[in-house]
Amino acid sequence: MFEVQFYGRGGQGLYLASQILAQAVFLDGKFPQSFPEFTAERRGAPISAFLRIDTKPIRERCKIYRPDAVLIFDYSFLDHLSEIVETIKPNGWCVVNSEEDATATGDIVLARVDADEIARAEGLCSVEGHAMGNMTMLGAFCRLTNMATLESLIRAIREKIPRMPEENVRVALAGYEQLIFQKVTIPPTTPSSKKKKRSRPIPFSPVSISGKSVKGAPTKAWRTADPVFTEKCTGCKICSLFCPEGIIQFDATRKGSIDLDFCKGCWICIEVCPVKGAIVRREKGDKK
Repeated sequence: MFEVQFYGRGGQGLYLASQILAQAVFLDGKFPQSFPEFTAERRGAPISAFLRIDTKPIRERCKIYRPDAVLIFDYSFLDHLSEIVETIKPNGWCVVNSEEDATATGDIVLARVDADEIARAEGLCSVEGHAMGNMTMLGAFCRLTNMATLESLIRAIREKIPRMPEENVRVALAGYEQLIFQKVTIPPTTPSSKKKKRSRPIPFSPVSISGKSVKGAPTKAWRTADPVFTEKCTGCKICSLFCPEGIIQFDATRKGSIDLDFCKGCWICIEVCPVKGAIVRREKGDKK
């Protein structure tokens, strides 16, 4: 069985990518199993998707803890690349969406492709203006692992994507051609390191990634109103503890501030605030 894990954010097309790749391997005569793992149900939140591939029917129904391959869609996950690589099986594969070289330590094959730039060149962007490089990543995956043929991937894209299918086919082909292999340092194996190795390590969780998303791109377009502190705020900082984006800060005078460029409008801060009216919603255009 070959297991794949996708890392990224809501709105980047991770689950769609896993479905299309599942369709591609099915067309190749294999048995796929695809399912997502959501955190907060909103665009921009860190999420994962999983895919199993086998030559016989798959009976397992649990999440994947030790993937054979990992696809990293969001640039912000590269800060945690070492943690992600630790979960990959020896001699596994990892492809990242990055315009810059990535480095890692581990017994894996690491490669990168500038999926966002390739997608922008074809006009494939979300309603917020973020590049949709998911099909580019799938093309790169096909070249990296050979687990799905490029012909089946192209057919699956045309079957699953009704809008701009040929543009998505072109970015998949570009991802296949423009994949760049990166250097990986293999650490020496010692008797002590063998003793510490777990049969099932604690998996890296995308929940630990919050705040600014891909390449620092503002995500305020996902918000319909602004959260604003009022004079009733006591500076208790409870809102900052529960903010899923980690964008609420307090200065030395206990005055709170919110980075509105990256607030997505979940309103958790208002719900958890113990003082009614200390944080309020201000509709767009309302300057009061």
